[in-house]
Amino acid sequence: MKVFEKYYSYNPHIFISATFVVILASANFTFLTDDSYTLHSERGKLILNGSDDSLSSFPMWGFSFLAFIFGKHTVFVQSIILFLSLTHWRLTLEKIISDTRKNAQLTSDRSELIKVFILIPYILLCTSSHNNGICYILLFSGIWYLYLSIIQNKHVSSCIISGSLIGLSYNFRTEVFFFLPLLICSLIMFRLKSTKMLTSAKQALVLSVSFMTFMMPYQIYHISKFKEPSIFTSNGGGVLFLGLGLLKENPWGIEPTDEFVEKIAIKNDMESPWSNEANLFFKKLFFQSVFDEPSAFAKRFFYGSTLIFTQGLYFPDLRFIFSRSAKEYLALDAYNEKIKQRLRLNYNRLQANYYTELGVSNFQISISGYLIILSEYIVRLTYVILFIFLFFRSISVMKFTDNLFKAVLISYFLFVFIISSIVQAGTQHTTILLPILLTAFSFQKNKPL
Repeated sequence: MKVFEKYYSYNPHIFISATFVVILASANFTFLTDDSYTLHSERGKLILNGSDDSLSSFPMWGFSFLAFIFGKHTVFVQSIILFLSLTHWRLTLEKIISDTRKNAQLTSDRSELIKVFILIPYILLCTSSHNNGICYILLFSGIWYLYLSIIQNKHVSSCIISGSLIGLSYNFRTEVFFFLPLLICSLIMFRLKSTKMLTSAKQALVLSVSFMTFMMPYQIYHISKFKEPSIFTSNGGGVLFLGLGLLKENPWGIEPTDEFVEKIAIKNDMESPWSNEANLFFKKLFFQSVFDEPSAFAKRFFYGSTLIFTQGLYFPDLRFIFSRSAKEYLALDAYNEKIKQRLRLNYNRLQANYYTELGVSNFQISISGYLIILSEYIVRLTYVILFIFLFFRSISVMKFTDNLFKAVLISYFLFVFIISSIVQAGTQHTTILLPILLTAFSFQKNKPL
């Protein structure tokens, strides 16, 4: 308690209180609008009983286990973990600034509320089941604990906890595998000329072993099921292939929708586009497509990197939340597709054609419906501007912080860049940068000793 009293003097109470309220509201919203917990729970039970006879390892098993254990209470378990993670981050960040910066500024209540406002997309993402949001809570917690452990000169063994948290996050989303080598390379690169190079090598080794320990159960499961190991789930090939479709008017004629790969899977006598067989098929198709049209892939690569800044952050579908009926929601969604087509955003042609066939495109939209769509675009544009501002302000963090934080920051940037440019650009990947960008911004406001 004395520790919290010591931190309390740095004025984090507004942030903690407001964060708790926002997390609770987000959790209740997820609880009311998400009915996928039962399906995940049933799959978790099948895996634990050894009776999972599906041809797919997708979705990753972590959330299925969580849903099996906690059922519909899973979202509130996620919320508690998220609250503890953000509270720990906020308290320790203030302590670091106070101890290592001259003329450290006591944060005002207004600035604390602004921080919570900026983190709303991250909070919504982390209480979501569709994106296995707990993965990102564990990932950030592991990275932040690693940073604290090293700057506080704790024993190398403290990296076990960090590696374990990152390893646990892998069991919810396998793309986390890309993050570890990026982090290790960044740690070593920024300490090549340091007297602590040997310590960094030990930390990297402990971190890697801890991560691999939590990665091994999935490898054993995959070998027992498909007779071969695999780093990623069986939807990887389909996701890679669909990612090429993000390039508008691409030469491959790919539409970035699940329906597109489903049609290809059916045509090639595969039960599901996410099966292990389809995974291998679409990976080959992906590489063949890249080799056939390398210049188009270069354009796709560049376009994916620009989406980091233009696609916005994760936010729920306001049309779904506020529409008064299923028919109104479909009409609003159809109208939204028309807007995206005119603005040259990620227009879903197949979805638009489906709405036309249903006849909902001609449904009369009320004034409240137009206000819902307008509000959604205003909210999304606001967070696009906020993200771009934070991103470019954080670049100057190199002047105000240590090499370790540089390594963490660059690791996060490269992780999001690689996923968005090569695999699939999703708002969830951009959103996970928010806590680290806010940390960088906090360091910028206070010069080091």
